[in-house]
Amino acid sequence: MARSEAPKVIVDTNVLFSAIAHREGTPARVLLAVLSGQMLVSPTLLDEYRRVLDDPRGLSYLGIATEDLDVLLDFIARAALIDPGGLGPICPDPDDQHLWDLLAAGPKSVLVTGDRKLLASQHFPGRILSPRDFVDRFLATS
Repeated sequence: MARSEAPKVIVDTNVLFSAIAHREGTPARVLLAVLSGQMLVSPTLLDEYRRVLDDPRGLSYLGIATEDLDVLLDFIARAALIDPGGLGPICPDPDDQHLWDLLAAGPKSVLVTGDRKLLASQHFPGRILSPRDFVDRFLATS
């Protein structure tokens, strides 16, 4: 069976951080698969990426320089930036409302996250996936 065609993907900050930190494994597979134009990001999510990743402790842990992070975030912004305009239902975590807005703006999009609260939500059935579920559903081949 061939793998399913991947939808537009919203990569939660925790998945991006893990992909950069470990450079291999499931989160890295997700990131590499979607960087080719399958990714969706809003200005708010891009700001969150920068705020979390561009902390000196974060950069040290990740083993990257600010300049490298800038290149990655610029690439993501050019390939994937949209402004969802506050369309989504109320998110279970108010700090993640921008992710719900992105899901609402992209009806065929999915959110890849490690956040248990978001994964347990009843909103957007089948569209909120763990990195493992995303890989199994869209990247696995057999």
